[in-house]
Amino acid sequence: MKKALITRLSGQDRSYLAEYPLALGYEADGLVHREAASMRWLQPVSHRMEMIYGDLRDATSVTV
Repeated sequence: MKKALITRLSGQDRSYLAEYPLALGYEADGLVHREAASMRWLQPVSHRMEMIYGDLRDATSVTV
């Protein structure tokens, strides 16, 4: 299965962008900040993808 990673997913435009690979059958993950106000945009896709909490500006938050 093809995979997609969408960074900064918590914004309105990126949440719409997330629907595209999901519609194509991709397994998608999203990198999001823990900001409650911006999480509302993720309602339509949150049950269909894994949310990874972190910040690309902070290497320790995205290190596996």
